[in-house]
Order: sequence, then C-alpha cells, then structure tokens
Amino acid sequence: STSFDRIEQLAQISDFKGKWNHWAFTKNVATGEMKIYLNGSLWHSGTGKDQELSQITQVKLGCGYGFYEGKVAHLRIYDRVLSQEEIDELMKVNQPATTPTTGETDATSTTDETDITQKPMEYRIYQVKGNPTIKTGYSASEWTAVIAGFNSGAKQKHKASALTIMPVVEDEEWKIKCDLKDTDDRYWDVAVLFIRNNMVNTISNFYR
Repeated sequence: STSFDRIEQLAQISDFKGKWNHWAFTKNVATGEMKIYLNGSLWHSGTGKDQELSQITQVKLGCGYGFYEGKVAHLRIYDRVLSQEEIDELMKVNQPATTPTTGETDATSTTDETDITQKPMEYRIYQVKGNPTIKTGYSASEWTAVIAGFNSGAKQKHKASALTIMPVVEDEEWKIKCDLKDTDDRYWDVAVLFIRNNMVNTISNFYR
C-alpha cells in the first residue's frame, strides 16, 4: 500500500518566521498517536494513526507542497518515541551556532552538553567573517570533521575572490581554518559534519 498516516495544521507566520525554532515529530504505532512539538510544547496531535513505518528509503524536508526556505542546524531521527520531557531537554541544548567569529574562537558553546557517546554524527553551523580559526571542541581521537557546505547568507552573488575552508587538527582538537578574501565584510555560514571515528569505515563501505 502507498497510503500513509499524516496530521497537519496551518502554522502562523509568527510561529516560525525570523527566529530559530525546535520542531519535533513523534508517532506511536501501538497507541495510534502522532504529535508535533514546537519549542518543547505540544503544538498539534492526532489519533488513529497506526500504520507501521516500514521500508523507508529516504527522508525529504520541504517538498511536495513547496520548498523549505530557511536553515536547519540539527536533524535527528530516533527509533523510539521521545517523551515531552526529553524533547524539552533537546530543545534547550540544541542551540544553533550563530555567534559571529572574527578570530580564533572557542565554539564549545555550540556543542550539546548532553552525553554524546550514542550519537554517531553531529552537524554544526558556524558563522564566520574574515579569516578566523574556529575551535570546535571536538577531539580528533573520537571524531572526523568534514566540511558539509558554506553559504554567504545573502541572496546576491558573493564577491569572494579566494575562499578556503579546511578542517585541521591542532592540539588533538579539530579546528576549522577559514581564508575568506574580498567578501565585502559579509558573514559566512560554514556547515561541518562530525562523524565518530568508529563510524567512518561503516559509512565509507555503505557508499562504495
């Protein structure tokens, strides 16, 4: 069958525009409950939704009715239903890294303070200007850093004549070296994917 369960509610512009928000979506097949949480609080719910989630091959954001216009700082998928208390705690610690950086910067405030031993990957967005060195707080003995992308943060075409963004290891810590020239004093968003070292070979074999 190609049918699926769904709950929906029209969001007001004031619910999401111009600010960071934490959305969480849960489904309990046993009880038939589906819930949507906005910033740790129940925003919408439905019952009688007991179709199993099986044979899922891909996940898409912002497609079908229109594209998503915005940025995503974190995306996590769990194999169980989180409680409202757990969602509220995740909302508190998953703050996006938006502090502008112009020199060598300690970015430890962008890292979750919860136990990360069970998280195979972490996704971070740093905002930079000029030629900073970002101190990520991620240990090279535990993590591998991969540059996932960058964005000028402006709709107009960027004017950078030279741009280099490179992860390096210094003092056993991953740091991001940025060389941004002729950027017209604009801030850049740099996305970094951190993969636990014991998962690197697994991911490499998966994509071969």
